[in-house]
Amino acid sequence: MKRKTTTLIMSAILAAAMAAGCGNAGETAGSTGSQLETTAGSTESQAKGESGAEETVLTFMAVGGSNEQAFTDVIKAAADKFNAKNEFNAKINLEWYENEQYKTKLATLMTQNDVTDIFFTWEAGYMKDYVESEKVYSLSDALKADPEWMERFNDGAFDAVTYNDKIYAVPMGQAIIPIYYNTEIFAQNNLEVPKTWDEFVNVISTLKGAGVVPLSMACQDAWVPAQFMLELSGGVAGKELFEDIVNGKTTWDDPRYVETGKVFQELVSLGAFPESFLGLAYDEGRTLFTSEKAAMYSMGTWDTSAVIEGLGGSDKIGVFMMPAKNPDYNDVHIASVEKLFAISEKCENKEAALGFIKMLSDPEIQEKYVVDCGALSATNTKIDTSKVDPVTAKIMELQGQVKKALTPMDRQFGANVGGEFNNISLAIAGGKDPQEQFAALQNYAEQEADQ
Repeated sequence: MKRKTTTLIMSAILAAAMAAGCGNAGETAGSTGSQLETTAGSTESQAKGESGAEETVLTFMAVGGSNEQAFTDVIKAAADKFNAKNEFNAKINLEWYENEQYKTKLATLMTQNDVTDIFFTWEAGYMKDYVESEKVYSLSDALKADPEWMERFNDGAFDAVTYNDKIYAVPMGQAIIPIYYNTEIFAQNNLEVPKTWDEFVNVISTLKGAGVVPLSMACQDAWVPAQFMLELSGGVAGKELFEDIVNGKTTWDDPRYVETGKVFQELVSLGAFPESFLGLAYDEGRTLFTSEKAAMYSMGTWDTSAVIEGLGGSDKIGVFMMPAKNPDYNDVHIASVEKLFAISEKCENKEAALGFIKMLSDPEIQEKYVVDCGALSATNTKIDTSKVDPVTAKIMELQGQVKKALTPMDRQFGANVGGEFNNISLAIAGGKDPQEQFAALQNYAEQEADQ
């Protein structure tokens, strides 16, 4: 039986801290550093334009945390351009939130049927119930009517935001999960980039023996160890395991998941992570790397610009993909569409909203997004590589190694089952028995299915 939407939304509020991203509750971050608040009631208002005619003010609500200044600046530049001149007599008002705060805010607005005009979202199961409750406007007709717009996007860019053959969001970017490493620390310890699992384990052991934290990990937000668990699972059992759980061909207590949990714990036993990793906050995990106290940092490419800024440039930064435990699966990694934007079904000026989200895929803005944010584009825009920093250029090469993509579980399965995957990943990282934890997850999933 399908979950009731209200149950999911309230669960999303409770699970906000467990999903992808980080931030301090109650704190907002604007592109100018000012405090921004969402007003109660309608998210769309009217204002007088210079001509005296009524102009529509559309509210754009998104995640723009303290580590994403470059991204918020890109969006602000796009909004300024749109507001200066557009055919819709409309203006965009930006509202930025830290990740956890945003998830709570969005879930609350969905419950109140008061969703802001344009909003940031995640794909797959995270968005599914919002779509099924008819809170999200379908973009399919607009995209089909504008082939030039639709053909900008990379193959498969809409797969995870298509429900019942209709598209409900458009992405700005894509993301993979590389390991950033300090090239100087590697050189000082005579280490090379590992190409096999055994070589990766040797790098960890060598660094630990030298008194250096091998791999920064911050587990205060449970999605971080869950992300690492999923990446490990691809290397242990390939994409087949992921497809089997998505398609209902296996259960969460599958021996392959249990083995993955044991591999995670083997790394903990080797001393791969900082001693306090279970209690470290997201930003603290990155800072451990950028302060050169840790040699490696496994995180999504949304963190590239923050990593470069933290180390004062790209000179000391290298990147590689974590080798698979089973070498047959070296092409299986987490990969996802990023910076997804959707339009509320309640939005009264959908043409203007469509005009703005289309602008975000313009080649000029896409290049700025890649160059300024160290991001990967969701479009086929030709980027002037001379403008791209060396770290981002290398990540663009690494993207070609990802042939079989895994979607983060809290996106694939939503806040309930996906959030519980996050929880048991954290428990396993903390030493709980993998067999018992995955059995508990299976029991939870069965209970959810019966509601």
